[in-house]
Amino acid sequence: MTKENKHTQWSVFDENEHHGFYVEDENGNTICDLYFMDNVGKYHHPYNDGGEAKDNAEFIVKSCNSHYELLEALEMVTKASQAVLPPIILRKAKQALKKARGES
Repeated sequence: MTKENKHTQWSVFDENEHHGFYVEDENGNTICDLYFMDNVGKYHHPYNDGGEAKDNAEFIVKSCNSHYELLEALEMVTKASQAVLPPIILRKAKQALKKARGES
C-alpha cells in the first residue's frame, strides 16, 4: 500500500490447499499469505503453530482497518487538548502521530 492509496477494508481467510491464513481486500486482492517454507523450499501450512499465524493475520487486519480512524481521532485530540493535557501525554500523542504518518 503506497501513501497515495486509500486503504480498503481487509479480511482474514482460513488456510486452504493453496494458502496459509491469508488477507484479502474488499475487492478480493490477496494482501498477504501467512505460511512458511522449510530450509529446502518445502511449503508448510501453519496447522500446528498454536494459532500464531491466524493471530498475526487478525492483528494485521485489525491494525490496518482502524489505522485511519485512529490517526484522525488522535489528531483531533491533540489539537483540541493542547492546553489541557499534561506535556508528556501531548508529546507522546504527537510522537505516535508522526510514527503513524511515516515521519519518524
